[in-house]
Amino acid sequence: MLNKLLFKFNQDKIFRRKVLIIFSSLGLVILIFFALTRKSYNQYTFTSTPLKDSESFAQLMGEELYFYNGSTFLKKNITSGTEQILSSGQYLPYVSSLSWVGEKGVLLNFSSGFYYSKVEDILRSRGERINSDTKEKTWFLSFSNGELSVASNLGVTNNLSFYNTSEEKLYFITPQEELAEDGIDSGYQLNSYSFRSNESAIENTSLQTSGIKYLVACPERISRSTSFCLISLDKENQSQEKLFAYSKNKLTEIYSSKNVLKPTSNPNYYISLKTGEDKGSVKNGQQYDPEDLEGAGLFGEGMLIDLNSEKGTVFELGLDLSAGGTAFYLSQDNDFVLLDNLAANKNTKDGDPFVYASGKVEGQNASLKKYKAKSIGQSFDSLFIRNHGYSTNGAILMSDFEGNMVIVSSSQNNLSLDIAEQQIVSNKLSSCKSSSAISDIQYFDASRQFKLFWEDDSRLQLNISEFEKCLKGANISLYGYSLKYGIVDPITGKIVSE
Repeated sequence: MLNKLLFKFNQDKIFRRKVLIIFSSLGLVILIFFALTRKSYNQYTFTSTPLKDSESFAQLMGEELYFYNGSTFLKKNITSGTEQILSSGQYLPYVSSLSWVGEKGVLLNFSSGFYYSKVEDILRSRGERINSDTKEKTWFLSFSNGELSVASNLGVTNNLSFYNTSEEKLYFITPQEELAEDGIDSGYQLNSYSFRSNESAIENTSLQTSGIKYLVACPERISRSTSFCLISLDKENQSQEKLFAYSKNKLTEIYSSKNVLKPTSNPNYYISLKTGEDKGSVKNGQQYDPEDLEGAGLFGEGMLIDLNSEKGTVFELGLDLSAGGTAFYLSQDNDFVLLDNLAANKNTKDGDPFVYASGKVEGQNASLKKYKAKSIGQSFDSLFIRNHGYSTNGAILMSDFEGNMVIVSSSQNNLSLDIAEQQIVSNKLSSCKSSSAISDIQYFDASRQFKLFWEDDSRLQLNISEFEKCLKGANISLYGYSLKYGIVDPITGKIVSE
């Protein structure tokens, strides 16, 4: 039978054509089937920015990149490239820490350059002077009216802050005031700033926890009854990390782990690591056994923990993660991208300081694919150590050991982060020079920095304010440039403050 078919196939052209068409069609159907059923994950690119962690204090929220350039607070849409000045027009001291509250304002601490500044003017109006105590104050700058006000007598601890939109209240952590006055550097105090009353308050003078690492939104199932959640070290066992919910002056434990517990872009999900030492539990009357979590080691198998369900759900990521430098974005469709610092990972190779994978959470498993990252603008030799926010389409803002800031985004998303030509920026600054009594403008090419010098007279703050109005009307893009102010003596021309 087979021989007859082979003979006919060789001798009969019409029969041979039909057979080839049938097999070709069958092969095409098989290829289409595999193409449609094969899991497809987004690839991501790493785009360098001109921003520095300790100078720009940049934060990615929604599609907006918020940043500070030394004198001006701005936001830039990473998709459209549109840029907006949120606040300027004030001579401020050197910023040492900054927490963004979206377009409402910023929480600020200063380290130097207090003389001739707006801070000195306010302190004088309050009958105070610049000293070691007043330098510790935390300030809030409102973008709506430009007012600078004292939010706390002590500095914010490690930029720990959280804005509750429904309460219209900003929460932030400082050292305990009484302990600080006695020279004891321990304990936490919870402070708040209300945007309804424009007043600050001390919410709790002694938070009963240790080593607070994050202030975050709570899982959805408890978010309406809580103000925020925090992740901190266990007071009795410093190797454990716990998730607490804060409400009505009380902390309630939600989850306990024997290792690192890191937030993700979704308040329901947290990242942890798996070894053979820990049994976690959700504090809601239900026992939670999420497999063993990382103990004392620096790396382990990554786990995604869903704390929105009462029993809790664990997703095995199938990828070794380190104890730090992890960022995880999860979309509403359960698609994700994961970025990890592999400093301690046993699979780390020279010249391969990080890994990323994208995939999908399905059932109780997470399917993923690892990729080699494509770099745009520079190659990254140092390790990512800090996450600075997520966009709505899955972009992640990260910084490395050297403070360089990088945007990790899907290759399907086109970023618009062009830097304006230096001469265009210089011309627009110069056009505002005469209207605001600037005595001199200097540009330093290596650092892309403009220095603007003002004469010290009674109109100083007014002149700076006039300069801000001119800048806003000039439609100027300052992304990639720093703008520093200096004060000169009008008689000698010597710099008295910068």
